[in-house]
Amino acid sequence: MTRRIIVTGGAIITDSADESLQLIFKHLDEINLDTINIVQKPVFIDLKEERMGILRS
Repeated sequence: MTRRIIVTGGAIITDSADESLQLIFKHLDEINLDTINIVQKPVFIDLKEERMGILRS
């Protein structure tokens, strides 16, 4: 069973093992790259620079 709690600007999702994940939805211009994990940062840089052809569809 998955529980969802909707919060302003996002959602907190809790799975059957009672582990939670907070999802926050922001416009790309609002994202501070210094707060992004080093592994995920290249994806956000490419999105902000509007590079095409890097993500699978």
